[in-house]
Amino acid sequence: LLQDPLVDPLKIFVLGQSMGGAIAIDLAMRNYSKIKGMIIDNTFTRITDLVPEVLPPFSHLRDYITEDWDSLGAIQEQRGNPSFPHSLFLIGDSDELIDSRNGKALHEASLAATESFRDRIDVRLLLFKYGYHVHTFRDPFYFDSISQFVNEHS
Repeated sequence: LLQDPLVDPLKIFVLGQSMGGAIAIDLAMRNYSKIKGMIIDNTFTRITDLVPEVLPPFSHLRDYITEDWDSLGAIQEQRGNPSFPHSLFLIGDSDELIDSRNGKALHEASLAATESFRDRIDVRLLLFKYGYHVHTFRDPFYFDSISQFVNEHS
């Protein structure tokens, strides 16, 4: 799809929730010139950092994880890139699985990466006070926020 000459890259937004958020960040950071923006919902900074929080009895296994999904590192590597995608971070402040600090750290890293281009690149954070891991979308402003973000940048 990203290679299709009939697809306008100025209209492509990637969206991912939880593990899908890490995949969306990876896709966006490797294909930033082919997309307009990314929408990230309740995801983590690195999977190896998440294991001790989510599965404490298996913390010793984190050294055996071969796919780290280092979203924070991927964003930090793009610091100063004028083609960094517009970014919307949707964070459930009551997420019982992935602490909201993860999404906030990704947002902060994106702000730092785009510091020189703040007038051209939009990086937003929306915090949903009662948003749980897979239920943040139930907030009445969730889809309106996504729609507004996409419309503003299409």
